Amino acid sequence: HHYPDPSSPNPDKAHNRHAVLGEFGGILLVPNGQWAPGKCHGYVQVSNSSEMVSQYTQWSSEIAQLSANPGLDASVYTQITDVETECNGLLSYDRYYKADPALINRANTGTLMKIEAMHKARAEEAKRSKTININ
Repeated sequence: HHYPDPSSPNPDKAHNRHAVLGEFGGILLVPNGQWAPGKCHGYVQVSNSSEMVSQYTQWSSEIAQLSANPGLDASVYTQITDVETECNGLLSYDRYYKADPALINRANTGTLMKIEAMHKARAEEAKRSKTININ
């Protein structure tokens, strides 16, 4: 786990051990009508949904970078919903969106596309390095 921003352990490919970030995130956006007034906590606070999306998008981009170096294989964002006094979910305790789901999806899709492009480029480079030039 690493809060709030993402980080990556070094993978140990020699022993088939992948680098996994078990949890990161925790953007606190206190909802109206919070479950436990005055008791909400999170790891980084924002004042509106636009700031929440901006922070989430930045961290998503960092996940793509960590996938490239040192080789992060998986990550888990914390958290999907508010829970009791933890008001750092993408959804409120009552399951209302705190941020536009289309913008969160765009951040996730962008991250996956960057990672896929990186893997494709690495595969092409490996393929080229195995090609023997007979000229």
